[in-house]
Amino acid sequence: MAVPLDPQRVCALLTLLVLLGCGGGEEARRLVPDGEVRSEAGVPDLAGEGDAAPDLARPAADLHPADRDGEPDLTPALDSGSTDDGGAPVTRCRVRGQLLDLAGAPLAGLRVVLCNAATCFSAETDAAGQYAFASVRAGLRLYLKPLAEARGLGAALVTGVTCPPVGDEVVLEPVRLPPLGPATVVAAAAGAEVTPLPGLTLRLPAGLSFPSFGDEAELRGAELPLAAAPGWLTARLTPERIFVFSPFGTVAPSPIGCTVDTGLAGGSVLESFVVDHLTGELVAGPTLVVEEGGLASSPAGEGLGELTWFVLARPPAGAGDGGGR
Repeated sequence: MAVPLDPQRVCALLTLLVLLGCGGGEEARRLVPDGEVRSEAGVPDLAGEGDAAPDLARPAADLHPADRDGEPDLTPALDSGSTDDGGAPVTRCRVRGQLLDLAGAPLAGLRVVLCNAATCFSAETDAAGQYAFASVRAGLRLYLKPLAEARGLGAALVTGVTCPPVGDEVVLEPVRLPPLGPATVVAAAAGAEVTPLPGLTLRLPAGLSFPSFGDEAELRGAELPLAAAPGWLTARLTPERIFVFSPFGTVAPSPIGCTVDTGLAGGSVLESFVVDHLTGELVAGPTLVVEEGGLASSPAGEGLGELTWFVLARPPAGAGDGGGR
């Protein structure tokens, strides 16, 4: 005999199931083919490493890459389809590279993600510091991000990758990662003036947004030697100083002011740039004029939009650089 259902009890049960399924209000994510992780909003879910690491599904073979002829195992394709939306065949390429420390030693066991606007794949460096991604769809602009902050390295470099339409292999230049300096605890809700590195002061506004979504974070910095600057950067700029920050991708609601001891003569002019943490593009910041004594500060109301890579560069020749070392 059928038992009548109590509508109130049914409603309460459904409410409980919804609460349990929502993950405490966190943004829902869903797995898509080949181990990709995609947020429902279509935004790559990259937080960092360690406790804050994203839940990227990876093939079992990719967790412990085997050294086959000096190369690591490959992850699956970023896009597993053989045709595009219009039914045309899709050309693919292979992307590989290497992570090193400043002394040139390989960095093994570091996670690297390769993403487009909506999906990400993860690889891990082998004993030689090498990583590789197979069968990446050609023609897409991607970005590569080593995740090594938990290892004390200012590794969270984003670099743009575009697979050629002919589908050739893309070999990226080795990336050298600097060690991070001491930590300063910074609260998201309160502004602060901090000195993450000698000769560099940051004026942080209230309302920071950390990649880990916490209320506070340990701000750390590193300076990348110019000799270790990546080619994609030196091909566009003539850098004087390169600073790397952790948590990488800390975003501010208003400009982050800065003062740098440049060591340059008074009247020298420096252009500032940050690397966008989602696209790898260089974003121009304020122009800094060096005062007598070598200090240069961002003008009032101007500064950095986020903490990623902060680059001070010489203006192009003839653009009005008024001094030198």
